[in-house]
Amino acid sequence: ITGNIPTDIGKMRSIRSVSTFNNNMTGTIPSSLFKLKDIYSLNIGNNQLSGTIPTELGLLTKLQILDLSNNNFSGSIPDEIENITTFFLLSLLQ
Repeated sequence: ITGNIPTDIGKMRSIRSVSTFNNNMTGTIPSSLFKLKDIYSLNIGNNQLSGTIPTELGLLTKLQILDLSNNNFSGSIPDEIENITTFFLLSLLQ
């Protein structure tokens, strides 16, 4: 799969898991993704995503699995990630 993560993803409020692992997704993480308050798994590793890791990531307080590895993110890991206390897998490898 190539292209951007669709901005309409935030309209799918009942979604619990998003995985685009190991594709050729490009662009940035869309802000609409942070409307998915009940998401427990976000696996967008091994793509070509860029930009910074948004501070809004801290709004996804039910996340248990977060994989942002092997992308082209810049900047630092936002402090707001500390709001997510339910992690059992966090992968930020490059």
